[in-house]
Amino acid sequence: YDPVEKEVIIGAACTLTEAKSGRKLTAKTDNFGDFWFEDLPDGKYSLEIKKGKKVKTFTGLDTVAADINLGDIPLV
Repeated sequence: YDPVEKEVIIGAACTLTEAKSGRKLTAKTDNFGDFWFEDLPDGKYSLEIKKGKKVKTFTGLDTVAADINLGDIPLV
């Protein structure tokens, strides 16, 4: 979401990279600002969310123990 405008960001590019293989998966945020990567194999990932000049990066996401919900993500 955009914390200044207090609005969801529609159409942000979400790129998930599997640490082991380097395989990349992509998704875009929907009309609610949500995105999903479903049926992933357990592993470690990094995620980049980008819209224009606004970028947020997460590293070391580990889905081995449990599914991950990142909650609300402000893009600044």
